[in-house]
Amino acid sequence: MEFLFVLLYRTKGYIDESLAGIDKSALDPSIPSLFCQCVTWGKLHPKGFHIVHDDSHAISQKADLYAKFMDWTQDDIEIGDDRRTFNLPLKARSLQFGDSTQYPQLQVADIIASSVAYWAGGIASGETEDYFFKELDGLNLSRLLTSNVIWPTQKVTPKELGTVHNGGSNAADTVAEFLKAAGT
Repeated sequence: MEFLFVLLYRTKGYIDESLAGIDKSALDPSIPSLFCQCVTWGKLHPKGFHIVHDDSHAISQKADLYAKFMDWTQDDIEIGDDRRTFNLPLKARSLQFGDSTQYPQLQVADIIASSVAYWAGGIASGETEDYFFKELDGLNLSRLLTSNVIWPTQKVTPKELGTVHNGGSNAADTVAEFLKAAGT
């Protein structure tokens, strides 16, 4: 274990240099999270939906990219393989930004997201005995989780993870072609 700490310590100087030219938002989890949520909502609402997102700097910086992913002039295509498939274009019809004074629904969404995060943190840490956790656990919050949830697991093989390749398309190539056709 000490070896790992020493290794991490010694690589610190290289990290800043390696990440120097990379946009900080490239590692922001809100960007792929919104994309995954759009995929999930698209399955539930294939005729489309509108998104009102809180004023998020990272998401607003990528608004043009999201607009290209929502290009309804292109044919619907399935991308990926095994259980990791999704369809483009995203079924979102619009993406606008607001704050909770304009959209009280954003306040409610924040409360729900914070509650689910508290509940999930309790499960992950084993701290499940406090009153608030027990109340949340009684709400069956797991029903709100999507198949894209990232959760610690002992599963490591493709078969255990449900990722045995059975055809499909190269996601990187197909997404690049879709974005190119959308005008990138």
